Amino acid sequence: MQAQHRRNAIRQSWALTMAKSPSPVDLKFVLAQPNDSKIADAHSLLQAEMRHQDILFVRNEEMYNNLPKKTINIMRYASLASPRYSHVLKTDDDCYVRVAKLVHLVQKFERDGQGILYIGRQENPHGFFPIRDPASKWYIPYKDMPDDVVPWKAVYLAGWGYLLSQDAVQLVVSRVELYEQQPDKAPGWFAGLHWEDVLVGLLLHEYAQPQNRPDEFRAAWDSCNAGAVVKHMDVEALEVFPMLYTQETVGAWDVQTVKCQVGGYNPGDYWSWKHWRDTLEDVLRV
Repeated sequence: MQAQHRRNAIRQSWALTMAKSPSPVDLKFVLAQPNDSKIADAHSLLQAEMRHQDILFVRNEEMYNNLPKKTINIMRYASLASPRYSHVLKTDDDCYVRVAKLVHLVQKFERDGQGILYIGRQENPHGFFPIRDPASKWYIPYKDMPDDVVPWKAVYLAGWGYLLSQDAVQLVVSRVELYEQQPDKAPGWFAGLHWEDVLVGLLLHEYAQPQNRPDEFRAAWDSCNAGAVVKHMDVEALEVFPMLYTQETVGAWDVQTVKCQVGGYNPGDYWSWKHWRDTLEDVLRV
């Protein structure tokens, strides 16, 4: 139900700005195909939301460890859909997207003749390392990924929002299909990696340098600066989306940093944000 509330919050906020986009933009909420025990729930969901025509089901059960498979299936869809997508912004439903600024960012890179695009936010400056704490939402057990196959310090962009050009999408899909069809060629980390953002970074590392754009891709603890393109709101999304939509539509966000916080932390301070977030009830620690 929480996910449905977030979808509706998006439809009633930043998705409304798509109508004024200088270029065609498509929005899809991607859900994993339910198992047999949840078919009735899925039918009810479709009955309630089919009028929006923005739901896409992909194979795999909806659970955190299935995110890599879900993400790859999104890219398979994006690589085969007609009309074809020129770019794909993979973003979570707790992010606010400024559609016009997203289109302008894409157009800028096209004018500059950039090649394969992989753009977002590198939140972890030290690269990838497995979290062995069972209480963390990003826990990776040793049995799933022993230390000797860990891609230590691999550079990747945060999974809440990254932008790929179509050729980057094609590369990710082709690499995955190669490893699935010929497992002997797959790296040791491939089967046990539950972090979809790290997976995408590793699949692209030979072809595209990750472009860290912190001014445009704003983390959950960041302020909402005038140049923001994607703002991760995390647990504050439902409360803050209406506020941001108002400030965007009246033009305030175009000229100044705007308020986008309800939590008790200092904007721009990760540790202040983490301390506040970790005290919330029913929220997995980061």
